[in-house]
Amino acid sequence: MVQLKVFRFLNGPPFAFPDREQVNDIVDVFRQPLSMDTSMAERKNTHALRLTRRHGAITVDIGKMEIWDGADLSLVRDTLNTLIARRRQRSVGVQMKYVKYVPSGFFGMLYDYYEAGIAVHLFTPQPCVAAMVWFQRFFVEERPGMYRLEDIHEAGLDAEIGHPEEAASWDDKEAVHMTKSLLAVPAC
Repeated sequence: MVQLKVFRFLNGPPFAFPDREQVNDIVDVFRQPLSMDTSMAERKNTHALRLTRRHGAITVDIGKMEIWDGADLSLVRDTLNTLIARRRQRSVGVQMKYVKYVPSGFFGMLYDYYEAGIAVHLFTPQPCVAAMVWFQRFFVEERPGMYRLEDIHEAGLDAEIGHPEEAASWDDKEAVHMTKSLLAVPAC
């Protein structure tokens, strides 16, 4: 019943001021552990899912998983959706300390949050993740081990290449070197 009251308050008129009882109900709900929406399918394995606060961002950590599959991505996505939509978090992060491979949709999902005005951070990414083109294009180091998503190349991925006339003057060695440096991935 309390959660229904909180839901009605959070989804009510935009400028409704809560009364004392609503404030107490909201505080009580936020003191409870995070629970996923009951309409979601039950998960058999939530790994070692933990939520922590790091440098102002609520951070999702699914433990020592080195290779994420679709189920891991789904767990992270559903947790972030809950934090953003239901808990109204404006700054979120993902712990990447053990991760060496992420599914292709991971960075696109994070970019969707970024476009919605959410500050997105990755913490302590492995060299394999840091070498991915998506990471190199969209993440800037904010402090040691903390990277913030930011569209730093608004002109496009090949904005650094220059004008087509300049590209025509390159020799094949320069083009091969540039391609190798973009695609270089450290051994993981």
